[in-house]
Amino acid sequence: MAKYYFNDEFDFIMGRYEDNITLKVNKNDIIYESEKRKFTNSPANWIDVTSPSFISWMKISPINPTRKLYGIIKQDIEGDLTVKITDNYGKRLKKFNGKRRLIMARLTPFGGTHYFLGAAYVGVGAVLSLLSLTFFCCYRKRRSILNQMNPNNE
Repeated sequence: MAKYYFNDEFDFIMGRYEDNITLKVNKNDIIYESEKRKFTNSPANWIDVTSPSFISWMKISPINPTRKLYGIIKQDIEGDLTVKITDNYGKRLKKFNGKRRLIMARLTPFGGTHYFLGAAYVGVGAVLSLLSLTFFCCYRKRRSILNQMNPNNE
């Protein structure tokens, strides 16, 4: 189990002064159903291990192990946005020199807005297309040379 569990709370407030709207953060849709079945509670647990926040925290991340999904805001954000952070971690964070960051990203139906993977696919596809064209031209040239040397082989 995790010795240190990230349990800070965030409130997202849109607007200014008297027009404040607190945005609802959906924490239930941050994990898949198959991930829920991997975690079960026992009397010895010090935390509810079936909560989506804990399961998201414990998931293995292939790129950056500390970038975890906290929640999803399904409303459009217009104007000013204020983030109120309730620090539930405090002194425990200082024990191992840890740092916290809040990254807000726009999600699409295909995931986040990370362009590296798409650019890598396009780049590799272009290189492979050039290689296949080069090999095809070499094959045609060699075939024509062999046909000229042995005209009875057609």
